[in-house]
Parts: sequence; C-alpha cells; structure tokens
Amino acid sequence: MRFSHKLLHVDKNLIGMDYHLEEMEEIFPRMMDSISNDVHMVGIYGLGGIGKTTIAKVLYNRIVAQFMITTFIANVREDSKSQGLLHLQKQLLHDILPRGKNFISTVDEGIHMIKDRLCLI
Repeated sequence: MRFSHKLLHVDKNLIGMDYHLEEMEEIFPRMMDSISNDVHMVGIYGLGGIGKTTIAKVLYNRIVAQFMITTFIANVREDSKSQGLLHLQKQLLHDILPRGKNFISTVDEGIHMIKDRLCLI
C-alpha cells in the first residue's frame, strides 16, 4: 500500500541552519530503528524567532516517508490559548483517522479517542 505524504514548505535558501540540522540528523538514525516499536520524542528549544519550527519542518520532511500516518501540528501553545485544546485534538484526529471518524465534542472525549487510536496506555 502506498501512502502520499504532504511535505511542509521550507525556504530553500536557509541561512545558518546547517549546523543544527547536521546535529539532529546524527540523532535520528539511532531513534528511527525500524524494528523497535518504541516511542521517541525530540525537544527543540530556544528563544523565539531562531528557527525551531523551521528545523522541525525540515526533519519532518526528511522522515515522513517512513511512517504510514503523519501529522505536523505547529503553534500548539498559541492555538491552544486562542482556539482551545479541543481544536488541537480535532486537528490531530482529522490527520490520523479516516474521514468522518473523529466525532468529539469535549476535551475528555478527545483524550480517550487519541489514547485509543494511538494505542497509548
């Protein structure tokens, strides 16, 4: 079965990102062990405006083909404040579930459905 993944837009003329991307690419092969079902998380931190989201987008674009289902949710803090957690849950479920299967109306329903669908305990 073939999956089509949407790549995220990243400017081709990035300046000053090579060092950071090289460091991240050293870490990813160890984390991307295709035999393991382990869950890994990477944190990218720093002052606002230094390119954290850009680095995340580049890395996403480089590994997206290795997964059946993917999503990239940006601006989580800002969107959760302005639109609420329910909005973010709906966005996540929209991206990972077949159409019409993400009927949630409360944050608690969203928590339950996300745990159920992502097989989290």
